Amino acid sequence: MIRKVFDLEQFQNFHSAVFYDIDTKEVDTFVIHSSRDDREEYIEYLLDCQSSTGLIGYNNIGYDYPLLHFILSNKKKLLSATIWDAVAMLYTEGQRIIASEYPMISSWKTKIKQLDLYRIHHFNNVAKATSLKHLQMAMHWYNLQELPFKYDHVVKDKEVKPILEYNKNDVMSTYEFYTHSKEEIQFRKRIKKSYGIDCMNYPDVKIGEEILIIENAKALGIPLKQFRQMRTKRTFIKLEKCILPIVKFKSSEFNKALEFFKSKTVHAMNTKGVLDHTVIYKGMKYDFGGGGIHGTCGSGVFRSDEKGDLILVDVSSYYPNLAIQNGFFPQHLSSTFCEVGDKLYQQRMQAKKDGDNQMVGAIKLALNGALFGKSNDEHSPMYDTKFMFDITINGQLLLCMLSERLADEGIKIIQINTDGILVKVTKDERILLDKWCKRWETLTKLKLDYDHFKVIVQRDVNNYSGTFTDNSTKEKGAFAINKPWNKDHSMKIVPIAVEKYFVDGTPVRDTIENHKQIFDFCISKKVGKQFEMEYHHIVNNKKVTDSVQRLNRFFISNTGGALIKVKDDGSIARLVAKYSITLFNKEYKSKNYNINYDYYVAEANKLVNAVDNGQIELF
Repeated sequence: MIRKVFDLEQFQNFHSAVFYDIDTKEVDTFVIHSSRDDREEYIEYLLDCQSSTGLIGYNNIGYDYPLLHFILSNKKKLLSATIWDAVAMLYTEGQRIIASEYPMISSWKTKIKQLDLYRIHHFNNVAKATSLKHLQMAMHWYNLQELPFKYDHVVKDKEVKPILEYNKNDVMSTYEFYTHSKEEIQFRKRIKKSYGIDCMNYPDVKIGEEILIIENAKALGIPLKQFRQMRTKRTFIKLEKCILPIVKFKSSEFNKALEFFKSKTVHAMNTKGVLDHTVIYKGMKYDFGGGGIHGTCGSGVFRSDEKGDLILVDVSSYYPNLAIQNGFFPQHLSSTFCEVGDKLYQQRMQAKKDGDNQMVGAIKLALNGALFGKSNDEHSPMYDTKFMFDITINGQLLLCMLSERLADEGIKIIQINTDGILVKVTKDERILLDKWCKRWETLTKLKLDYDHFKVIVQRDVNNYSGTFTDNSTKEKGAFAINKPWNKDHSMKIVPIAVEKYFVDGTPVRDTIENHKQIFDFCISKKVGKQFEMEYHHIVNNKKVTDSVQRLNRFFISNTGGALIKVKDDGSIARLVAKYSITLFNKEYKSKNYNINYDYYVAEANKLVNAVDNGQIELF
């Protein structure tokens, strides 16, 4: 199949479409405007695409394709209308699509196959919503370009060229993101082949849910359509009935927490925050919550050395195996649910042995993302609020039981996080660690894995960086270098410098001043629609004010200017106070960017000092 990346732009009196053929590298552009009328060629092109082409886009299922679908469904009407009326029809339809709660075209009605990178990465989820401009920043795209006009703008002849340049830039950056998404795409092809699920535009969690639905429906002998409607709806849940009898503590601190949970009755439709509770035990803070147990001993740098080893004790597939071993299941699905879960878990272990990482990933999604993750989703056939509490409350309490025993033995607990405990142990303490871990495994019928860290740097439970003995890393929050696409990728040089400082003792300034990737110094900022943006700088000894876009990429420099936001009421403010900046919306090559290294050193040192002021003398 021919593969084309595409994007549309629609204004009151203007429509454009740009297509990039991945295989031939050809770019095709179509315009409907008073200055250029490509309607006949455009529609003929789309008709050719129907039989041989798959279109790739970014949020194309939510906007671009429904508009193309309208064109294909109304081609005679659009061709016979005046150019003004044709564009007006497209603008009206575009506005209807934007306003529609469900603008997507059913897959069986789709005239041209679609691949939507936006949906594959689950950016249609409100919590993960990510614009293409944000991705351009994350990908180090050479041209961070905003649409030069508002969508209700009446396009003049001279404005066609800059809009087309913008349109093409979006298409090419979408193609770049497509190259970063090949594993995700290949994975979906594999799932379709293995399970018969047409999941090309599904997010990962939905794929996992579909696998679990298919396997459970098959095991129960229930038609898929019927299975999808099954739920267990409750009004109240007494947490005491959820807690396993094996949950027991020695300390008064944890026993008070246990009694707190046993006394609670939870409304099934209002579960947010009901598990929030804090325990302080032997210098360790334990925060219970809906997302699992979290806690640290405080900020600091912890290393494997002659005094002891850093070991992460991790429960293998914790929540799924907790359900399997204890017979936790949604009431409407019976114990067969656990049998299916166990079968999938064994398949995952075999796939691990075989080195089949794609299948490992698929089953992991089914076990973690769906088996437990959908238990509190009233739209899922896995829905049963008690089942969700069975897992979450016992998962936290059982892990705390192990942590309490280890702490009582004098073992240093550094961090506890959902399904694992990070400890530092001497050789003598390692015997005690193994003893209590084996006892815990026997009691819970769960398996523990062990990973070894060289160093871990933590500010708090949500901000840390660890380096394993194989030099792989585990990062979160302010310390994260390789962030998910939907996170802010500004000033990557800061966590890079901090990691090098703590891992191998490289001075922060040395890392920053010797770093050559200019994009890692860049910051992106976007202001609201109530602002206009200006760049005040010096050119040939004269003050110059340039109007710039509301989204800007820049770095802190010694010789730049000021980025000024101008509000509707005329008030002004610098976007970055006290510091000069150099715009970097469009990449340019330079031997000396005149970076203000002092700024980035100061930012990195803030993070260093936040970990532990006493640690900065280590090197």
